[in-house]
Amino acid sequence: MHGWDIRSKLELEAHLEPESFSTFVEMFTGPFGWFRWILVPGMQRSTPVRYRFEVMGPVSLRRDLVVEGHAARLEPVTAAPAHVTFCCAMEPFVLLLYGCLPLPDAIAAGHMTAEGATELIPTFAQWFRGM
Repeated sequence: MHGWDIRSKLELEAHLEPESFSTFVEMFTGPFGWFRWILVPGMQRSTPVRYRFEVMGPVSLRRDLVVEGHAARLEPVTAAPAHVTFCCAMEPFVLLLYGCLPLPDAIAAGHMTAEGATELIPTFAQWFRGM
């Protein structure tokens, strides 16, 4: 990630190494994932909201981020419908997790699509800032 960060300041089209995707994903979604430490405290939901991420590429991933009360959890996709579904390739997903690509920018640039209750996207963007 540090290499990408430096290259992104010097090159117009800097990219992550595809071989690193599975490591980045494991660091966030694994049993000791960093996910739980990168949320902005104080945002509370009175009813649960389910954000679904469908990530395509050499390393694919389907996860639901469920926000309930003051907490959030990542879980495998279930039959429960998502309020918002985000679709993207692995690189924008990793950059989002690391806070290098804000969600509104990813959507505006066409790196990510969003379907469903899109009015919930600004709340997510405020609440989740990445590493």
